[in-house]
Amino acid sequence: MNTDKALREQLVNLLQEGSAHVTFDAAVKDMPAEQRGKKPKGAEHSPWELLEHLRIAQWDILEFSRDAKHLYVSNRGIYHTRAKDSISVIDTATRKIVAGWQIPGGGSPDMGGLSADGTVLWLSGRYNGVVYALSTADGHLLAKIPVGGGPHGLCVWPQPGRYSLGHTGILR
Repeated sequence: MNTDKALREQLVNLLQEGSAHVTFDAAVKDMPAEQRGKKPKGAEHSPWELLEHLRIAQWDILEFSRDAKHLYVSNRGIYHTRAKDSISVIDTATRKIVAGWQIPGGGSPDMGGLSADGTVLWLSGRYNGVVYALSTADGHLLAKIPVGGGPHGLCVWPQPGRYSLGHTGILR
């Protein structure tokens, strides 16, 4: 018996068939409305807070091109060796990865945004204390800007000189 094949089949079953976890739909199916905002005993968050975090967290790593034809995905710390610490470019029509960009010399691409004209993808380098500027045409590194310890998040506004290094959105 091919143990590698059997292991892969079991892993797929665990992830897709709900053997290892309950599906989202099943978890919320019979939840009473009055319980959605309450924290269960011993829990840090209510179901509503967890759902809201899931909704917001998607934007931590995703950015659409201005024409919505591509989706840029930050792969900071992903455990796939091919994708780790890179940016994947997904064609939104086919839902296939059409390009993968590595940060020269390694890096930690995290949250970010696009320039007003969509030609530059700005990403915080969370574990490297930098901000990366990459060309959306081909992914080459335009700039690696030192900003100090742990920029977690990067908001980009179309007005020249406006930015925020964090989740606050406070302009500098």
